[in-house]
Amino acid sequence: RIASMNETHDAMAHYRIADFYDFAKNAPLEDLLFLRDAIAMNKELAGTIFTGEAKGGGFAKSMMGRSGNNSIRKAKALVAAGSEARMEGLSKPAMSCATSGNVGITASLPLISLAEDLGSSEEDLLRATTDAFSCGWTGVKLYFMLGLPEETDEDILGIADLAKKVSDAFYRLPKEQRGKALRLTVSASTFVPKPFTAFQWFPQVPLDEIRRRQAILRDALRGIRGVQFQCHLSDLSVLEAAFSRGDRKLADVLETAYERGCRFDSWSEHYRPDAWREAFAAHGCTIEDYAQWAPSLDETLPWSHIDMLVTEDYLKREYKKAMQGVTTRDCRQGCNGCFGGRHADACSLS
Repeated sequence: RIASMNETHDAMAHYRIADFYDFAKNAPLEDLLFLRDAIAMNKELAGTIFTGEAKGGGFAKSMMGRSGNNSIRKAKALVAAGSEARMEGLSKPAMSCATSGNVGITASLPLISLAEDLGSSEEDLLRATTDAFSCGWTGVKLYFMLGLPEETDEDILGIADLAKKVSDAFYRLPKEQRGKALRLTVSASTFVPKPFTAFQWFPQVPLDEIRRRQAILRDALRGIRGVQFQCHLSDLSVLEAAFSRGDRKLADVLETAYERGCRFDSWSEHYRPDAWREAFAAHGCTIEDYAQWAPSLDETLPWSHIDMLVTEDYLKREYKKAMQGVTTRDCRQGCNGCFGGRHADACSLS
């Protein structure tokens, strides 16, 4: 990593700030359009903090709540939200800068926020972002999730299409204006339904289907310059889905698995799928019983008695909107009523 950074520094050393500014202002706009994806990625990632899709984000919400009409404070809050959402492990793509996702967020989101407040055009926005990325951008990390509800094979191929656009955009730049080589990491995790989300009623796709979708993406990415593909161990994703929405019976399953020698299962070399299946069977159930469970909207869930502020009625509305392809507005544009009447005063944005 240090050697790579030194190479980038050497390649950029003879440029002046004026050169970066000139490039950002005068480069053909069509060469910068790939940054539209970067803007959308990082902005959407930050927005998950304010919509509640990502947990945490108290600092960003507090800062945004106190920002008023102060553009600088709003820009700082957006950066904090993007970084906090990324640290929560949310499986959404982020455009990086100088090999760092957080640097990419820091380099782009303030410009995005300020440009929007100033009413700047898309061209102004793209050129401003180019200026930031030209100061050392050499790598891109794209984070995706396979197996989401209503996903099609065309959606999966769209991931490869985006990766190719990013790769093409990098190699269209003159060699003296970019680093030595592109490092484009495409990471695809597997959808794990989680409690207290609009997707808690969805099953995880079966193991064989997970592997099929991973293979589609892996094949589609072959031949794209600079691409490295990473995906989560599919068996382990199924186990995660079982425990994610499990009931109290799984406490006994967990203890039995421990007694059978299961330890450090997040590391593939320590993962023992046979021992886990035996532990589930010992208590009259299977991993798939939980991972592929599809409860109805009216069914009482194992965690329904827990109050997490966000109401189940709100999650049901979000579930139905997701099925219709309808998005939810940013909380800063108006309250969406996620806390209901009981906890309405707990929201700093309302």
